Parts: sequence; C-alpha cells; structure tokens
Amino acid sequence: MKQPKVYLAHSVTNVAGTRSSLIELVTWLRIHGFAVTEPHPGLRQADLAATTLRRVDDADVLIADVSEYSHGVGFEIGYMYSLGKPVILICRIQNQNRVSPFVLSVCPKIIFYETCSQLISGIGEILQPSAMVSESAP
Repeated sequence: MKQPKVYLAHSVTNVAGTRSSLIELVTWLRIHGFAVTEPHPGLRQADLAATTLRRVDDADVLIADVSEYSHGVGFEIGYMYSLGKPVILICRIQNQNRVSPFVLSVCPKIIFYETCSQLISGIGEILQPSAMVSESAP
C-alpha cells in the first residue's frame, strides 16, 4: 500500500506560537503511516515556488494552519483546492475570528483547537490512512 502524503502548510515565522503543536502533529502523522512534508524556510526565493508547488502536487491531502495570516498558506490552500484534493484547516481557538470567511467557505473541514491533544484527536477523526490511498506501491 502506498504511504499517504500530507503537506502541512503553515507560516514559517510562527508568530502565533503553534510550532510545538505542529511538531507533535507531525510525529503523530508519521507514527500513523503518513509521509509529511512542510514548507522549508531556508529556501532561496528563486527555489521557493517550484519546491513548494512540487510538494503540494505530490501530496494526497493538505493540512493548513490558518492560526495566523500568511500569504503563502493562502496560496497553498488555493492551489491544493484547484487540484481537487482534500484540504483540512487547523486553527488555534483563540484565533478563530481571524480566519478568512472565503477560505472557510471553500474548505469546510476545520479543526479549532486549544490543546495539541484536541488537534490530534480532530485530525484522527478526519484522516484514515486506509481510506486515503488504496493502491499498491510500485
């Protein structure tokens, strides 16, 4: 069985302080059989778009942290949506009023969380590796 691929879109500046929750989420995803890629903050501007778009193209699902405003995350959401692939939004509960109504209208799967365990529980309810990809690996 092919390993399902998740692209975890998030602000690379992480002003909202969600990084520790994202680290735990990545660990949980990997333990449960998902391959996870993320933005790479050290890329040169010339390589950023090509690398990011390739990672999003390769993903089976996008999990996007919308806890803080980010042009990059918004673009990644729109690009994945245009590919017709699943998009799951995550947002710290104290920032829920900052989420774009437009993004909410096109991405109805959103998890508002206060603790990392709430985040992981919400993701676990939505993602099931066997349901994501059922083809044989090459």
